[in-house]
Amino acid sequence: VFLDSAMPHPALGRWSWLAAEPFGRFVSLEGRAAWNGTPLDGHPIDALRRILRQFSSISPDPDIPFAGGASGYLAYEAGWLFERLPEPKWRGPKRPEIDLWFHDVGVGVEDPKTVDQLALTDRQPAAGGQPTSPERSERSERRK
Repeated sequence: VFLDSAMPHPALGRWSWLAAEPFGRFVSLEGRAAWNGTPLDGHPIDALRRILRQFSSISPDPDIPFAGGASGYLAYEAGWLFERLPEPKWRGPKRPEIDLWFHDVGVGVEDPKTVDQLALTDRQPAAGGQPTSPERSERSERRK
């Protein structure tokens, strides 16, 4: 994922972000949520809150503007998850209302000519959460 901040402003357009190797994906499709392809119980917004809660105990580095997290989109159709709306007239292929990728590795670029920050946050779920893949745990150990 590349979040480009091309705005020529010293504070608001200061950073761009490149994230790779997502460890998780949250999707809401037709009002049903899933985490890494496994269906989740309950309303999709409640399911997303539960997923986010697993990572909320991790404090971000105050010097890095976006040190890992979720990137993706909430489609216009996600409005149906918050309020009752009329059925759409257009019937096309089904697309997720919410599609978020969770990243723990990324590069923050302050100046387009140089890479100023490398954020290896290695976000792990709070106690009781599911561990990430064995490969990711192995990479984490090599970084220590």
